[in-house]
Amino acid sequence: MKSTLDRLYRIGLWIKGIDGALEMAGWIKGIDGALEMAGGLFLLVVSQPQLGQLVTFLTQRELTEDRSDWIANHLRDAVSQLSPNTKLFATMYLLGHGVVKLFLMVGLLRDWAWSYRPAIAFLLVFVGYAVYRMSLHFSFPLLLVSVMDSVIALLVWREYRSTYRGDI
Repeated sequence: MKSTLDRLYRIGLWIKGIDGALEMAGWIKGIDGALEMAGGLFLLVVSQPQLGQLVTFLTQRELTEDRSDWIANHLRDAVSQLSPNTKLFATMYLLGHGVVKLFLMVGLLRDWAWSYRPAIAFLLVFVGYAVYRMSLHFSFPLLLVSVMDSVIALLVWREYRSTYRGDI
């Protein structure tokens, strides 16, 4: 009898941990949305030459210590090859993604019933787009974000089913 109660207690703690994970993921995604909006606004107001000067300033010290620093060199190369269209796309992507993400995560954290299905759809659309982008050119950071978005979509779906469709 005690082992059955212990198992039920452990399952209860596990489910409580999943609920806590959803709340933590909501906060992380909300903060990420705010940071994406800030990054999009930054790209919107900073010109291409100013961006190049900023990257040069930020990487100069590191490159004086180690001329072959991989991150600093790739960052400089990326900014020097950044076209105006790519900059505009990045700006619009960050602003749009950030606004929608922040709006939906606030809705989830406040437990607004209408926000669950759009949040799941939004996350899965961006995962689908990321998979498409990775099929053209693999990106490990994009893979990590896609996995995290997929897990969050599953957590949101689980919470939606348990809250509005009966307990799982």
